Amino acid sequence: RSTLFPYTTLFRSVKEGQPLLVIESMKLETSLTAPRDGVIAEIPFAAGDSFGLKATLAQLAPQEE
Repeated sequence: RSTLFPYTTLFRSVKEGQPLLVIESMKLETSLTAPRDGVIAEIPFAAGDSFGLKATLAQLAPQEE
């Protein structure tokens, strides 16, 4: 299992390439970045929570103009 540590909060605007969260698994840390500009719509896990394979870690909504 892996553990999640978010860099950001809900409803915050993010830019493409901005770090969103860190996944820690077997003492290895992997940073996930935003694939595009948008707004954080959902982070279904709290800092330190474990999650399973294929879990949705964050959802990005389009940024309203």
